[in-house]
Amino acid sequence: MKNYFDNIKRYRAFSVKYRPATDFKSSRITIYDERLGERVTIPYNHSFDNPWQIAVTYLLNLPHPIEIESLGMSKDDSHVLLTTNFSTSMKQAELNHRDEDEELYNAMEEKADAQRKYGE
Repeated sequence: MKNYFDNIKRYRAFSVKYRPATDFKSSRITIYDERLGERVTIPYNHSFDNPWQIAVTYLLNLPHPIEIESLGMSKDDSHVLLTTNFSTSMKQAELNHRDEDEELYNAMEEKADAQRKYGE
């Protein structure tokens, strides 16, 4: 049995939650890093079909990208993204400047537009 446990692949998990619009804020998603305890809330980009797609795009477009290797879902529509990258912070944009968050969001929108246009 010990051999079985030794061969289980280890992953770092990100929880992704949809946050509906309120009287004061528009729709958004929150990505929570279960390993490092970091949390990032980003605007909901309606050009994507699912919150997890927005989260993956955010993580891939960071200055030091975090590649996602697997997706898990639960019955309450929350998502879990898995990676073998155990150290890269997802708060890179916040660590640099707030303006970079806007640039990152614009890059996400441009990428989504190109995917829709060219069917990638």
